[in-house]
Amino acid sequence: MNGKKLGLSFLVVVLLVGLVSGVALAQVGGVFMRFSLPQSVYNSIPRSSQIELSVDRGEGATYYVGDTITVRYRPRRAGFVNLVNYLPGGQVQILLRDQPVKEGVTETYRGVVSGPPGTERLVILFTPTPVSDSDLRSVVREPHQVSRILSRSEMNRTYFNVMERVSEVLLEIQPASFTVEPGASFIISAVLEDTSGRPLVARRINWNVSAGSLSSYSTLTNNSGVSKVTFYAPDNPMTVTIRAEFSGEGGLSSAQARATASVESQMRSTTLTISPSSFSAEAGERVRLEAYLEDQNGQPVYGRTIYWSSNRGSFSQNSVVTDSRGRVVVYYNAPDVTSSTSVEIRADFRGSVGLHPTSQVVYGTVEPAVVVAPLSDSLFYLDFSSGTPQHNFYRVQYRGGLVFDFSLSPAYLLELEGGDQIELQFNLDTVPEEGVLLLWAQGESRDELEVYLNGRQLKSIKPSSHVLGPGDYQEIDFRSNVLNKGTNRLQITANVGRGRVVRVQRVVLVF
Repeated sequence: MNGKKLGLSFLVVVLLVGLVSGVALAQVGGVFMRFSLPQSVYNSIPRSSQIELSVDRGEGATYYVGDTITVRYRPRRAGFVNLVNYLPGGQVQILLRDQPVKEGVTETYRGVVSGPPGTERLVILFTPTPVSDSDLRSVVREPHQVSRILSRSEMNRTYFNVMERVSEVLLEIQPASFTVEPGASFIISAVLEDTSGRPLVARRINWNVSAGSLSSYSTLTNNSGVSKVTFYAPDNPMTVTIRAEFSGEGGLSSAQARATASVESQMRSTTLTISPSSFSAEAGERVRLEAYLEDQNGQPVYGRTIYWSSNRGSFSQNSVVTDSRGRVVVYYNAPDVTSSTSVEIRADFRGSVGLHPTSQVVYGTVEPAVVVAPLSDSLFYLDFSSGTPQHNFYRVQYRGGLVFDFSLSPAYLLELEGGDQIELQFNLDTVPEEGVLLLWAQGESRDELEVYLNGRQLKSIKPSSHVLGPGDYQEIDFRSNVLNKGTNRLQITANVGRGRVVRVQRVVLVF
């Protein structure tokens, strides 16, 4: 049994015959020459009963790339055979070269189909003696003239088709149907997976829509096999068909999916809910407010703007667009006050196509910052652990919101975004020679807290990246040259990246 490696039609070939005798000049299995065999010439090649030729699935059968194939041939008398393979790309392979055969013995030639896709034509040439390279080239070019080229020869032929093996894919648009207001927008997703549910990544999805428009008409799937577009509904009520198509590539089948959008104009009442419904805060404190916009059926209203206003204080944003839950989040910055002050906060949805306007009001109380006389000139502290800031500084101001977490013991911390700061004022009757600042802070190690005393930067310190324990504090030593007799001001400013925060539990100043 001889093993043969072929470069185009077959990857591995096993020839179940005896060893080849003699030396053949033409390369077996490689590209012998380039020649495209016309169908008309192929049809005119004589089929001799003296040499039989067949493939295991039958003439004209289909083989997929990677399939095994068996070629059988049987001569009526002893001699030599040459097996020629005409490939779809115009190459010619010599699969058998002057192979000796015995009278009436069926020989077998096996291999693995490797393409390229198309029709492969096999032609077998039987001669009583070996054939020269020049005569073989002439026969390859004019196989229908074999009797003229070689007087004592017989020929037969067969063919088979080669196709790429295609893996089926599943394409789905989510949601498959939805209702949208005229002129409104709606986000839809195409999900592309194989039949085992594995996502297909970085595959192109082409979109089209019967009316309205899309944010993009050609997108790529992400690591979850998902590709999203925004549908912009037309201004008039109608039913719109949205189609997504994957054209197929890399051995994957093509796939199509569609969704139906009902563009309906119907005025619906809306409800706006704010949480918390009331609050109490200290001057300078930051209060988190959430508002939810729903229609009369209790369904969240997406992509609509909520406007915020108040008789005192300010907001992180004065207008915010609702998310897929119909929710917006803002932060209310309590104003400085000298006595207990009532504040009114108002959220407004001004209405849109098909939706009535609505508003909601909540009330809060802002208390002046607690000022506690210092126990002595040797120690000052600020502690957020209880949820209500405790301190003995002359004056405390800060921006940020209290959060409950990030400490080994149950405690609150002040959460600071980039630019937020804590400002502490204290008085000294005499100027000590030195002092130390202890700061308990938690956050990412790449962020910093910048510390200033009377306008001079003492140090930039890194917060602890793990859960805070009693001994997890940063220490800054300083000398008397940064202190004043009388009023002193300590500033701690968050220097963090966009979307990140740093948290402060307590500040202790010791002289």
